[in-house]
Amino acid sequence: MKINSLRLKIFFPLVVCIVIFVMLQSTFFFNKIKDSINDQVESKASDLAKTMAYLAESVQEKSELLRFVSAISAENDIQSIMVLEKSSNKIIVSNRYEYIGEKPSANIELFNQKNIQKAYDTKEIVMAYEDGSHQLLLVYMPVYLDFKEYQAKTIMPAIIIFSLDTGEINLFFDTIARLSAFATLIFGIAIYFLFYFLIDHFILKPHKKILSVVSKRASGQKGLYITNTSGDEIGRLSSEINKMLEIIMEQESSLIDATLKAEQSSLSKSVFLANMSHEFRTPLNGIIGFSEMVSETNLEQDQLEMVNTIRLCSDGLLSLINDVLDISKIEAQEITLENIPFNINKLLVEAFVLVQNKIVNKNIRLEIEQPLILCDVIGDPLRLKQVMINFLTNAAKFTEVGFIRLKLEILLDNVAEYKLKFSVQDTGIGMTGDQSEVIFDAFKQADQSTTRKYGGTGLGMSICKSLVALMGDEIALDTTIDKGSTFSFDTFMGKGPAIEINYRYQEQKECFLSEDVAQNTLNIVDNLHSLNVSAKIFNDLSSLLINKKDSAIPTVFIEYEEIKRMKFGKNDKLKELCHFIDKKRISLIVILPYLNEKILLELKKLKITYYIARPLWLDSLRSTLDRSWQLGKKESKKEALALGTSHKILVAEDNLVNQKLIMRVLKNLGHTVSLAKNGEEAVAKSLDEEFDLIFMDMQMPVMDGLEASRVIKKRDEKIPIVAMTANAFETDKEACFDAGMVDFLSKPVKKIEIVTTIEKHALNGTPGVLPSKRSIDKVPRVLVVEDEEKIRKIIVKSLHTVFKNVIVDEADNGYKACAKLGENVPDVVVTDLRMPQMDGSDFVEFIFKEENYKEVKIIVYSGLDKDHHILQKLRETHVEKIMFKTESALEVAKSVFEIVNNKTVLKES
Repeated sequence: MKINSLRLKIFFPLVVCIVIFVMLQSTFFFNKIKDSINDQVESKASDLAKTMAYLAESVQEKSELLRFVSAISAENDIQSIMVLEKSSNKIIVSNRYEYIGEKPSANIELFNQKNIQKAYDTKEIVMAYEDGSHQLLLVYMPVYLDFKEYQAKTIMPAIIIFSLDTGEINLFFDTIARLSAFATLIFGIAIYFLFYFLIDHFILKPHKKILSVVSKRASGQKGLYITNTSGDEIGRLSSEINKMLEIIMEQESSLIDATLKAEQSSLSKSVFLANMSHEFRTPLNGIIGFSEMVSETNLEQDQLEMVNTIRLCSDGLLSLINDVLDISKIEAQEITLENIPFNINKLLVEAFVLVQNKIVNKNIRLEIEQPLILCDVIGDPLRLKQVMINFLTNAAKFTEVGFIRLKLEILLDNVAEYKLKFSVQDTGIGMTGDQSEVIFDAFKQADQSTTRKYGGTGLGMSICKSLVALMGDEIALDTTIDKGSTFSFDTFMGKGPAIEINYRYQEQKECFLSEDVAQNTLNIVDNLHSLNVSAKIFNDLSSLLINKKDSAIPTVFIEYEEIKRMKFGKNDKLKELCHFIDKKRISLIVILPYLNEKILLELKKLKITYYIARPLWLDSLRSTLDRSWQLGKKESKKEALALGTSHKILVAEDNLVNQKLIMRVLKNLGHTVSLAKNGEEAVAKSLDEEFDLIFMDMQMPVMDGLEASRVIKKRDEKIPIVAMTANAFETDKEACFDAGMVDFLSKPVKKIEIVTTIEKHALNGTPGVLPSKRSIDKVPRVLVVEDEEKIRKIIVKSLHTVFKNVIVDEADNGYKACAKLGENVPDVVVTDLRMPQMDGSDFVEFIFKEENYKEVKIIVYSGLDKDHHILQKLRETHVEKIMFKTESALEVAKSVFEIVNNKTVLKES
């Protein structure tokens, strides 16, 4: 029985009450019986005393009195009888002859002088128990003797003293008392069980029924009601609960209907969004693609501006579509963050570059301030870049003059992770306190005038807020009206593998900065110093050349704004600059606020070859200086050749506009292109011809792209298939990868994305032309055996990161791994050791024993201690490498790459 149960709470006090009742009742009966027996004993003693007094006063001879005493003591429970004469103070008669003639003394137990005197004084019977005990009752009866022998012929006072034995009576009393106590106990138990039955029947059982029905109802069982027809409080409670259950059932039915409607609505919403996205992206692909191609032709200035306007409007529409899709994913809680290694410095520069077109025709300076982090960080690069682009786009939208600064700070640097702070500061319009409170709400902006003047939907900051919350922080906003705003947040990011990048020149070099550059370009001196380049500041170019002592051509950085001032100034500074360039007296590098065709055309007219656009970072500075100093020519030539590689490409696309666009783009890039209008045609053409790459749409008639990819991959695993689709959801991306595709491009697709994808995935091109970056003739196959799905997936993802093209099989225990071996023999096996059913060590032993698997290389990736006996045994075998789970999955993937390329790897890392 539980301590806090209702049964215990009721019956414990009842038991206590019954015990108290039994004790009180037993005490009461005990006292009653005791008093009754005492009365009987005293009554008997009184009768005996009166009888003996009557006889003593009636006889005239002592001998007669002696016979009488002897007789009466034999028949009654009298132990001793004696008659004490008052005048002589001697015992004259006794049933104990040794006492006759004796005076009272302490040796005679019946004598109590006080009681004797009391009897003489009161002339009444005096009774007393010996020493307070109830075993022997002493009786003192005053009498007057009239014996013949008395000479005075007078009546002599005397005392009859006798002791009455009450042992049998007390024994009887004890028996009666015990029987009484037992009867009382039985009575108490009967009362208890009576109460128990009544309480159990009328309270506890109905309560148990109520509790059972409510519990079953709470667990999901339906149609249950309480059957209690009594008219008491329990019955009324049951009726009310039944009514409540009926109401709950009605509400549940309504809720189920509402949930089904909501799910149907959500499904309809998802289908609508997917269709809307697809239908918008399909024409946008044509608009953006053809406008990009048109902009590369020879156009008049006003025509070029109109085409660029089309591109900007298309990009804006695409951004709006992406925001709507993102906010719907966030509301449905469908967004999860990845944890993969990436270069944080490179990502932030890329984010900055993507918003440069937002500041065209604005007097804004872009600045980036970040420490050089010499290792990858672990996180979600896509979502982090999305947040930073939103911050920067927002800053560019509301800033007309001043600067936009992106800053990265390291708040904490320990062995396993960084704590990083990201911030974007602008000198824009700022916000009031009321406006800053609603800035992160979906579909809200500071006020209606903001929407009218600057445009936008108010979704960007709401999306950022949700994404930053997934990263574990909140966005901090510091803003002042008319002075600008700073958006920032902190997040922890794990440390990945080291980045093997060395931007520094081996020999120190020198360059010169104009005063404007030194003043306006944040950290340029520090960045140049990181490259081992000393920077000197000048204020006049002529003075610099006159005062220069050596004959080396100086490398000079100036701002584009300086050229504009020279152009519109009254002096001949611009002519002088052009003269210095013509005579090769200087190597000029112009720092641009952003990349723009108009600016580049102007620089070309001035015969200025070298320029660098903000934001400035080590890699862009290094590459610009290399070109300026004529370094790296060999690599540049090789790059140019690689870009000229011709590939045979199959395009599966059903939309006529998209067919024309992709065909023209690929042909302009020098590739041989075949077209399939549906999945079935794509399968047929892939059977007839060999292609280096296939671009595959998802939604096509007759056979869709997913099914076509499966069929093609079943016949030829080597051929890389890239999804090029207007479907942009994460589920679409996963479906494409599951079908065997190696990459995913979401329409609208830009030319640079197509070029990068071909370079990354296409098989070797036409003979005689330098091949692409792919360096492995046979597509490697790797078997990953790991029971922890999370670790297994990270290894698989890392393999796809390291390899341009790789086939990865997976197994979560040794038995399944053996089955995979039977289907396809891998080049490399990456296996854990401790796994269910069949562990890794047994699996490794199985590989060694089979002749068919002698060429399979094995990497053990274990969480065991380095000195574990299993590892000691494996070290003696032909395991290619033993790695530990303290090392990243990316390191494992790199080791696999080295093994596949026959590079030497250490036996144990």
